Formats: sequence, C-alpha cells, structure tokens
Amino acid sequence: EKAVPALEAVVDRANEALVGVPEETRRALDDGNTEFMRPLPGASRMYPETDIPLIRITLSRIKRIKSRLPEPPEKTRVRLMEKYRLSQELAERLSLSENLHLFEELVASTGADPTLLAATLEGTLISLRREGVKVEKITGETLKELFLWVAGGKLAKEAVPEVLRFAAQGLSVSDSVEKLGLSRLSTGDLERLVAEVVAANQKLIQEKGISAIDPLMGILMAKVRGRADGKVVYELLKREIERLL
Repeated sequence: EKAVPALEAVVDRANEALVGVPEETRRALDDGNTEFMRPLPGASRMYPETDIPLIRITLSRIKRIKSRLPEPPEKTRVRLMEKYRLSQELAERLSLSENLHLFEELVASTGADPTLLAATLEGTLISLRREGVKVEKITGETLKELFLWVAGGKLAKEAVPEVLRFAAQGLSVSDSVEKLGLSRLSTGDLERLVAEVVAANQKLIQEKGISAIDPLMGILMAKVRGRADGKVVYELLKREIERLL
C-alpha cells in the first residue's frame, strides 16, 4: 500500500520531466505535499524594469559623482602617515574611524601633537568607556579646550586621561584641572623637586649610577601627578644625576 503511491509519484515526476519543470513557486505543506504560490517572474520582470523610464547617465555626471566620492581608506591611511607622521597602526584605525574629521579639526585648531590626539581619540577614550566613563558626554569643544591647554604648556599630556574623567561628568577643563590639583609646575618648582628626590636618594645613585634614573623617575612622576611632562622630568633628572657622578 506504500509502494503504489510512491510509484505513482515517480510516474508523475517522469511525466513532468517531459514538459519541463513548472515555472512556478511552490511551498511545502505539513503533510509532505506542495502547493502553488505564484508563477516565476518572466523575462519582462528582469532588470531594467520595463515600467521605469530610462535615465541617461552622461560622462559629466559620472565625473561629478567621482569628484564627490569620499577618500578611500587606504589613501587616507597613507595621507595620515605622511602628513601627520602617525604610526601605521594609528593611521589604520583613524582611516576607518568616525573620529577622523574631529582629529583633523583638532590638529588644525589646537596645534597639539597629532600622535597624542590620535591616541586619545582611538585609545584613551575607548579605555575610559570600558571602565564605565560616559565619554559620549565629552564634546568636541571640551577636547579642543583640553588640547589647547596641552599645546600651550599649561597641562602635561600625562594628565589628559584624568581630566577626561572629570570632563565626562560635565566639568570644564579648567574646573577639572583645579579639582585634580593639576596646575602645571613651573620649571623652577620642578627643578627643586628633582633636586630634593636626588638628594634623598644619593646612596641609590652611587650604587646604580645612571641606572638609578628608572626608580627615581617612578618616584618623581608619582609626585608630579600629571603636572609636568615626563620627558622634561626625565631630562632634568638625568642632568642632576650626571652632575653627581
């Protein structure tokens, strides 16, 4: 009783093969059969649509469209590396980032170090977001103010992450700096601080020589807490140690 229906189905399929596969779309039924849904579209439904007027694409239009196309990411990456001296990694990330336009605006308006700007936009802000800081509240104007402070020597680059934490809470850069106690140390104050640390660690300097610079840098950077540029601190410390040796 199962073989007969199966054989009949085979015969039906064989007969259908003589005329070809039906030009129709069918759907499967729960009982294992299929049923007609709609005919397959014929040649008249192939693109271009027959009911839409033709649009003439002129050479001038093609040229106009080409002139308005955005810069390809690979060209952007090369341009960023050549123009701003960014590393390949930073240039790659920026070329695909929504921060690209903001980066170039900040470089032009603040004169800050492009590498610091790129690292902040594509690294520091991302790290802060992962920590739960609401970086979306930090506006472009706040970033401009912050990097004007850095470029003008009023704030050390090491202080940028901490200032951004407070800026995300709605504080201005100046209020953030005041709250953090990050007013820039004068050269004189920094020289006195370096001299004090060196004087308190003369035994270490005598034992390690110039190698003492690493542990003493750790002490100094903890004391300055973003109020001085690490490179400046290093040079002053190195000079003071060499004076003793």
